[in-house]
Parts: sequence; structure tokens; C-alpha cells
Amino acid sequence: MVQDLTGQMVGHYRIIKPIEQGGMATVYQARDVHLQREVAVKIFQLQKDQKHTQEFFYRFTREAQVVARLDHPNILLVHDYGEQDSLAYLVMPYLAKGSLKNLLKKRGRLPIPEALRLIFQLLDALHYAHGQGLIHRDIKPGNILFKNDQTPVLADFGLVKEIVTGNTEEMTAIGQFAIDRQFPLSNGHIMGTPYYMAPEQIQGKVQPQSDIYSIGLVLYEMLTGQLPFSAETQAGPFNILLKQIYEPPRPMAELNPGIPPQLAEAVMRVLEKDVRQRYQSAADFSQALRAAAQLNISSRPASEGSLQINETAYISDLNVTRPMRPSELQSLAALPTVEHQHIPMQASNHFERSQNSTVSTDPTIQRASERSHHTPRRQRRSYPLYSVLATIVLMPLLFAGITHFTGLGFASTLLPTVHSNNNNSNNHVATTVKTQPTRSAATLQMPPTQTSCPSTGTARAAVMAPYLSQGHNALVYAVSFQDIQGTGKRSGTLMRYDSVTGKASPIITVPNMLTNVQVSGDGQWVIFSAYGGDPEQIQMVRIDGKGLQTLYCTSSSAGLGRILASPGLDSERDWRLFFTDGSTMNVLNIPTGKIEQKFSSHHSYRPLMWPNDRNLYLLERGTSNQSGLDGQSSLVSLDTYDPIPASDPRFLGEMSVSTFCSDLDIGPDLQTIFTSQCKGYAEGDHNADGGPPNQGPSTVNRIQQDTTNTSGWSKPTAIFTSSTLAVLQVRAVTSSTLLLLVGNGDQYSHQNGLWKINTDGSGLQRLSIEMSDRTMFNHCSQYPWSNVARDGSMYAFKTGSTQALGYDKLFVGSLNGGQPTAIAEDGVGTIKSDSQLEVAGWTTI
Repeated sequence: MVQDLTGQMVGHYRIIKPIEQGGMATVYQARDVHLQREVAVKIFQLQKDQKHTQEFFYRFTREAQVVARLDHPNILLVHDYGEQDSLAYLVMPYLAKGSLKNLLKKRGRLPIPEALRLIFQLLDALHYAHGQGLIHRDIKPGNILFKNDQTPVLADFGLVKEIVTGNTEEMTAIGQFAIDRQFPLSNGHIMGTPYYMAPEQIQGKVQPQSDIYSIGLVLYEMLTGQLPFSAETQAGPFNILLKQIYEPPRPMAELNPGIPPQLAEAVMRVLEKDVRQRYQSAADFSQALRAAAQLNISSRPASEGSLQINETAYISDLNVTRPMRPSELQSLAALPTVEHQHIPMQASNHFERSQNSTVSTDPTIQRASERSHHTPRRQRRSYPLYSVLATIVLMPLLFAGITHFTGLGFASTLLPTVHSNNNNSNNHVATTVKTQPTRSAATLQMPPTQTSCPSTGTARAAVMAPYLSQGHNALVYAVSFQDIQGTGKRSGTLMRYDSVTGKASPIITVPNMLTNVQVSGDGQWVIFSAYGGDPEQIQMVRIDGKGLQTLYCTSSSAGLGRILASPGLDSERDWRLFFTDGSTMNVLNIPTGKIEQKFSSHHSYRPLMWPNDRNLYLLERGTSNQSGLDGQSSLVSLDTYDPIPASDPRFLGEMSVSTFCSDLDIGPDLQTIFTSQCKGYAEGDHNADGGPPNQGPSTVNRIQQDTTNTSGWSKPTAIFTSSTLAVLQVRAVTSSTLLLLVGNGDQYSHQNGLWKINTDGSGLQRLSIEMSDRTMFNHCSQYPWSNVARDGSMYAFKTGSTQALGYDKLFVGSLNGGQPTAIAEDGVGTIKSDSQLEVAGWTTI
């Protein structure tokens, strides 16, 4: 475990507090006791089993000297370096203005002038570093910091590679043993951050153009507010690596129509997969951006009022957005120019740098001038098969189990194994499902999978190969049917609705009914319970219908209760699943098949959310809590990393809500809970005295984590109240937006449907009109993608009767408003009468 050095002296620096911890080191805020100034100290701690200590310190000294020779106003300086016991440290200026990552998180996309002002300075720094013979290899918003005057500086040259003529393998990687003649790195290491890595860098052939690709991704993100390959909120790094190599970026105009076509084309060129098709230096890229700005001015019509939306750049003034004036565009071209000089580098057979590249002959600028009134086209190319890539480049890394990224890790189990948590054994005959290779060039073929049950009390490790989407929003839902005429026939079908084509297609059909259906955090897998027969099963299948497999079985007499998967692939714990088997609560590690029994209880627990991979939030329903409030539900937390089985999970203070006509959800910040409470009972839940149906008044409360309070939570703060609406469910779909389902059972039922409201209580907007039946969100999972598309543009919900089987309908709609569209209905089209429909969640295809 890394030692916390807060309060200690390292050299003549007093450690104040940690700022950031990464895979290689921890950065601390510190005080230079000699010069009496604040500094940042990056400390590398050698583990007790670290070998070659003297070699490490020798190499560290050499690397620190390499980084310290950089002297540029837009590169973070190194003040000092040293060694102390098992520590090595670098001392740098302390910049309290934060990073570009923080800025983008706060503001989303930036105005074009501001983005270009920053990128020109960063390209100047990059051009300088390349001229010094260094490649950064980890350019990303988190490594771009701001001085007090908002000047950007490129930081963290900890993964820097030195360009050495005649020896392209010699490099520096502070804090790691990197590839060179003396200290060979294991074959499985890839240095960098997947979201910002160039294709050739992933394949171990890093060069200066790799940095230019990365900074192009940063500019893409600044201008659009999104990364081209991060549609899934929990996308695994392996998936991102494949996209970087093979999938073209989404056209920028689709994300921000205000980007001038010339500017978009310059950015898209620097993101070419083929190194030879990119700009060959930071100076080339800078000049192309300036030329694009000049072309945008010259192509303007005489009247500002006649500007077209797809040719209009935007500038933000506080909260006011307006078209950018030609004078402002002109000022961009007047910014200091990066001097175009030759950068010495080792030539390779992958590309040859143009020695005489100038803006006037740049084909991108020529094409931009000819098509100044057209939106840039998304280029599609033919690439080698993914299977070749996976076999030659990436798959050996996964088999080795030692793939490393900055801040991310992934090791996928590709062959099934069985782990037991008891000594019982049933010798089931394993059946193998031979999946057909997918036709998509962006998806790996699934290895064989098994649908037979593993031995009693054991689970089977999942077999996984990634699927790569084309970016269409798609809703996954389940259709289950049981013949009520006495034939006993059952079926369950997973369906996929494409929001672009408006068509639904089956993913897979099984001879059981489906429940607990949910989409994984990376959008690639669907997990569900198959019931109606004996045994009941936990199964999963890839989003394209490949790789159906059974992970766990139990007898129908015990029965599977609620199941809930963690949101994604954790670098240490991988992907896990909470499930109940009878009265036992268990956690299954999906990639390894290992089961941990957490606790047993006769209480009823409903898993709500696994927000941070460690703490699972559950609702203990319909029992007395610690306050003795009968008829209440208590929110509890289960530490899923604790290996010692608990008798009961930990209560989260006294967080309680009424069992009836109430709901709660956890905000994306993981520190806020939103609750809703109305009056009455849900339809079909009337008490023995025939209690009243759902009705107002309703209140939506916000409750914050509060460590100063003995309960751990603040007192509820009402953000919305209504005297008539019966708010049945609340979902925090973003950090600023809540969705409310209203379901009155009284004279105000004409107000029923879906509503949207800001988390501060403002901006109440109705999204759907009155529905004749009860409206419901995804009842199994409360992750944002369970109900809202991953790009935040669409929602889905179900309506149905609580009094009888059937009458289910599924709807999708736009979060911007407008009447939702019914996409599936009981007894309509191919759906048999008396079928049960269930929303699983959103993905991209």
C-alpha cells in the first residue's frame, strides 16, 4: 500500500496534502521551507519487493535531468529532484488554477476563440519538446494545467520518450522500468491513456505524430464537449483501444454545428489513423488551424445576419451565447505563430516526414477552400480485420494479464473456469454454443460459450470479447410470454430498438421468461434472470446476440431474487454482480466466476445502485429500521470488498423513506440522494381498509452527505412541492437533471406522465401527456443509462396495468420535449397477447 506522507518532510519540503494519485506516483501540495513557497512534489515510492533499487535511482536521475532541460513558458518546469530512503521525487511549481479537465467538466465545450488560444500555445510547447528530441506520450486535459493568468502549461512528462537517432527503443518513463537495452519491459505494457492514445502508440510504435494525434483529440473535446470514442460512460479500455485503431471519429458538426467546416476538417485530418495522412509536425497543425480561421473569414457573406447555422462559430460571454464576429475570427489569425522548423527524428518505414510542408500547399486547406459551404464528411476506410489486430497486437497482452494504462486497467478472462464456494458438486454435461463470427469489422468474434448449468453452488467465468458500436442510440428491452392456455410454453426475447432507423430487431430468444434485465456499464452486454422452469438461471449475452452463456443456476424452490451488476470493469475487482439465492446475498465476480457470500437475512433487500464499485446501496423494505419506524424502508450500504461475511449490511445513518408512494435515487456525484414522497398507495397496493390511491401533496427532497452529522446525512431540503401531483418515482439522470414520474389515482390523473426538473427545483417541464395506465421506469436498475440514452438525448419508460397481465407498452422520447413514441405494445405486431415487457437500458450500436 502506498504510504500517505502528509505532514512529513521529504527533502526540505513539508508535505501538506495529496493532490492526485496515479498509477506511478502521488502528487502532493508541499511547502519549500527554504524558499518559503508552495510547490507540487511528485513522489515515487518503491515497493518492498522492488528489485534493482540502485538501477532505478540511477535511471530516475537521468530521466529527471532530461525533463529538467525543458525551458518553455507553456511547459511545467522542474525545480528540483531528489531521493530519500525508498522515495524518489520531482519538485514543480504549484498551480492552484486547476486543469483543462476540470474546466471542461465544469463548462463542457469551449468557445472557438478560447479553444484555439489554448491549443496554439500548447502546440508551441509541443513543437519545442519535439525539437528537444522528446515525445510526451500522455497528452490529455488532466495534464494541461493553468497558471494564475490562465496561461496553459503542459505537465507530467512522466511517460516521455526520448528520440535517439539510431535507437528508437530507448526511452524514459519516470517511475517505471521502460523498454531499453538494460531494463526490458514485460510484453504486456502499453504506456498512455486509452482515450487519448494514437493507433501506432497502442501498437508500440510511438512517434512525434502520436502526440499530435493526442492533442487533436484534446481540441476535438474542447470544441464539441465530447470525446469521439467515449459514448459509453463506463467503456472498458480495451474497447476504446479498438476504436482508436479502427473507428473514424464522429463528425464534429453533429456535436457542434457552429464549428466552421474548414476548422473541422483540419482537426479531422490530424485524427487520421494512418500516420502519413496527418500533419507531420505541431507547426504544420498550427498553421493549418490558422489558415482555416482565415478561410472562414474570407468565405463570410457581406451581411452578418445572413450567416448560416452550420457556418457560425460561437463565443460565450458568461451565460450568453452569440455568433462570433468576423473581427474576432480575424484576431485568431493574428496570434503568435509557431515557427516551422525541422524536427530531428528517426525515420521509420511507417512514414516519411515532409521536409517542405507549407500551408499554401496543404491539401486539407485546398479542400477546405473548395468546399467552404459544406459540412465535412466522415471518412470511412477499409482496415485489416480486427481478428488480426487482436491476435497480433492486443490479445497477447490480455492473456499475459499485465496490460497497463494511466489510471485504467483491464484483464479479460477469455477461457471459462469454475470456482466453488462449497463442496457440493453436480456433474452437468456441458453444452457448447458455437457462435457465428460477426460481420462487423469493428467487433471481435466470440469464443465458444456454454449454456448448461455449472455445478451446484458454483459459477462459471464469463467469456467476453468486445463489440464496437457505430454510435446509434439503441434501447434494449425484453419481451416475455407464458401461454396462459395451459400448454406451458414460455419464451423470452431480448429486443434492440435503433433510434436512428426506428426499427426493432431481436437479439436472442430463450425458452424461458426474462426478468432483472439490465445493460452493462460499457453497453456491450445484457445480463438477465431466466425463470419459469427449473433451474432458474443468470445468463448474459453480447449486445449483438453472440455469446449467450449461463453463469449461475439455482433451484426454482429457492428462487433468484433481484440481481444488479456493478457499473463497469474495475481495474482490480473487475465486473461484479449482486444476487440473492433464497435468503443468501452474494457477489459474483463475472470475469473470474468467483462467488462471495456476503450475508444471510430474512429481510427483503432491493439493490439500488453500485455507484463506486465498492459500496452497494440497498433498500431494506417493509421492516422496522433502527428508529423503530414501522412500515419504512431503510437505505443501507454493503461494503462488497469486505471479505468477512456480515450478518447485515451497514445502515446509512437513519435514511428512511415510506414503503408506499415513495422513491429515492443517488445522484451522479455519489454524495446526494433525491427522495420523492406522495400520499396514498399505488394501484393494486391498497391496504386492507381500502386506503386512498396515489395523490398529492408530493415533495422531492435533496439530502447531502454530511460527515459532521452523526447520521452521516444532512436534513432533507425540499426542492419541489406540489399540492396535486403524485410523484411516484425520481431518477437523477445527470448532475443537473431529474426525471419525475407522476401517477395520480384521483381527479388529477390528467397530469400523469413523465416530467423533467432541474436538481435545484427549477425548470419543471412535462415530457409526456396523460397515460391511461401506470407509468414505470426500469424497475431493475437505476443507473442513468437504464432510462436515458448515453448521450443524454432520449428517455424510455413503460406503461402497464398493475391489475392484470399484459397491457404493457414501451415508449421512447426526446428530453428536449415532444410526445413520446410507442415502440412496443402487448399484442401488437409480433408481440403475443399477455406478454410482459421490460426496459433493460440504453446502448449504442
